[in-house]
Amino acid sequence: MHYIICFKNGAGHTQRSEYTRFKNDDAAVDYGRTWGGGEIIEIWKGCQLVTKLARGQHETRSPPAS
Repeated sequence: MHYIICFKNGAGHTQRSEYTRFKNDDAAVDYGRTWGGGEIIEIWKGCQLVTKLARGQHETRSPPAS
């Protein structure tokens, strides 16, 4: 599946993004946990936010679409 990884600064502005493939949501989140820049990362699958990761905080996953 294709995912969009958005790297954001502390003000929430996108600094860069990646459009890439992962096997599943867990693989995309694992990748997000290894990011090297920015304060916030959002992982999107299509128009659904999978998770939002912030430095020093726990991830917040969106509930699955019904």
